[in-house]
Amino acid sequence: MSPSHTETPDRFGLEGALETNPHRRDESGGGDHHDGEAETAGHLALIYDTRDERLETVVPFLQQGLERGERCLYVADGDTPEEVRALLREGGIDVAAALDAGTLVICTESDTYLQTGEFDPDEMIERSGEIVEEATAEYPGLRVTAEATWVLDEWTRVGNFMEYESRANDLFRGEDCLVLCQYDRTRFPESVLADVIRTHPLVVSDGIVARNEYYSPPTEFLGTTLPSLDVERTLEEATGHARAQYVLDESNPCDETVDAITDEETFSRVLSAVLRAGYENDIALERSYVCRNGPPYPDWDVTIHAVGKPPSETPDTETAPDTLTDEETFRETLNAILRAGYESDLDLASDSFTCRNEPPYPDWDVTVHTVYDPPTDG
Repeated sequence: MSPSHTETPDRFGLEGALETNPHRRDESGGGDHHDGEAETAGHLALIYDTRDERLETVVPFLQQGLERGERCLYVADGDTPEEVRALLREGGIDVAAALDAGTLVICTESDTYLQTGEFDPDEMIERSGEIVEEATAEYPGLRVTAEATWVLDEWTRVGNFMEYESRANDLFRGEDCLVLCQYDRTRFPESVLADVIRTHPLVVSDGIVARNEYYSPPTEFLGTTLPSLDVERTLEEATGHARAQYVLDESNPCDETVDAITDEETFSRVLSAVLRAGYENDIALERSYVCRNGPPYPDWDVTIHAVGKPPSETPDTETAPDTLTDEETFRETLNAILRAGYESDLDLASDSFTCRNEPPYPDWDVTVHTVYDPPTDG
């Protein structure tokens, strides 16, 4: 495991996203896409491609809980309990001390989901309620992270487990409980991952924690045929928005939010903040970026030009945001800002946007071209 796993528990905005749970702070936050979304924000889906990507979220998630004295439960599947202990030790967690104190419990799916040999969503809802009640009576909070690959052993389990995932949102509402469900993207088919996205108010992908605008409450998810989802595009949309907000929050003298882009002046300020972040990370900004989307958003080509004499000073690269480090993450962040402007009916392709800065940053002119308009009924 790389050293980055132990740098900062909320390195990629994990803490900020979790704080959309009103039981983690005095006032709720986040959007109003669905009634009760903020109240169920303690239920996260980690959709990962690699072992390192998985551990970059799981280790800080547990580490943060242990530092707060919370009960932390790890349900192992692909890894044995012994392997999990080794991975957590490698990540910097004092596993022996946490196990001795009872704050860390490592078990398997046979100890939890499959106690009777079969998975029953009704029984698991009842059992989960008991686990939450017992833990929060003794500890300030409960954190659970569980590997979910076991459900693929029998295809009939998948539908039952998705039912449980959906109903669990009602169970977690009002509880001081955070649950991180682990889904290996290389193992689960696209149709199942679409349901995973539908049943979790927060998603974690590529190291980014993001509010999930495609979350469907249990009353909507259960017994309803929902439109199909392009998993890749959906995750890119969510993480791009979250990455853009992280850049604004952590790395720039800018009080704007991505959701507050309602006019061209605000759009230019937010755009300039992201350009500065890219400049700090030595990203080649002076080029065209192709931003592809699905309906209801169009596709855009974005051309960036530095104007005027470049400053002789250089920015402090030590403060550069670590979520925006290459041209791909820059493009995704740029695309998220464009989508926000589009949602506010800004005429993005009407003129150039001028981004003026003070040294050590240059000035930029940004031109947006619409290359494809989605159908009006999309």
